[in-house]
Amino acid sequence: MTASIRDAFVSRFGDEGFLVEVDCAQLEICALAEITGDEQLIKELNAKVDIHTSNAAKWLGKPENLVTKAERKSAKVMTFQLQYGAQASKIAETLCIPVAFAEKFIKEFYSHYKGVFAFHEELRKQRDVHTKSLNKQVEPSKERLYRHCKLTGRLYAHLPHEGTTNGRWYYSLTELKNYNIQGFATGDIVPILGNMLSDRVAEANNHNYDIRIVGTVHDSFVFDCKAHYFCFLLKLIEDTFVAFPDEFFKLFGVHLAVKYDYDVKYGSNWNGKTMESLTSDEVRTIIEDYL
Repeated sequence: MTASIRDAFVSRFGDEGFLVEVDCAQLEICALAEITGDEQLIKELNAKVDIHTSNAAKWLGKPENLVTKAERKSAKVMTFQLQYGAQASKIAETLCIPVAFAEKFIKEFYSHYKGVFAFHEELRKQRDVHTKSLNKQVEPSKERLYRHCKLTGRLYAHLPHEGTTNGRWYYSLTELKNYNIQGFATGDIVPILGNMLSDRVAEANNHNYDIRIVGTVHDSFVFDCKAHYFCFLLKLIEDTFVAFPDEFFKLFGVHLAVKYDYDVKYGSNWNGKTMESLTSDEVRTIIEDYL
């Protein structure tokens, strides 16, 4: 087995402990649904539809149960690239597929998720209007394009770019698409969940559970605990995700449309190939038995 940096991370308790990694399921897709208000995407996420398998099936015109792992992975890559501004030519180049295949995926995606399409069109039109105005300014490099996140009120300031070939200034459509989604997902949701988990861990440690938050990686949290307290930690995680919508409402006065979910991996070593996996449904079953 090829060595990984994750191999260096082991539980403080050796074979009697677990490193527990909690991943926010499909977080950036959830953020896309929340920001755009796309009713179809929200409906599918709340029904726990595998978005990437579903998109691959529509793109390839085949039943979902016949979609291969490779086809799902390609659909996942295309979804994220499209979400953050890539055109068909770039998507085709990344996946080494004909441009026509990428164009078909984009057409199917936008036809199915009309709210996402409308959001991207709004951004494109805003970019065009402000870019046109930008080149009439005396000092275009000092102009900013501002957008608010409608859910949190966070203000994003977009800087202009100078074209390398024609010298004309422009605003990046990729950045306009990216800032809102990435900012909401990892700049708002992850810190809120992290604070909630930290508070609950601190309270547990007041009762001698000795659980540590090892760190965070993008949209996941890593804990270290004795194996004896594993079920307790699972309940702590489940309770946090259940309480998250109310906490978000307290902070911003907004009811979230998407049900945020998670997956768990655990093992004495952090190497992903050796860790066991649990869905949130399996976690809830374990908790029921534990209680």
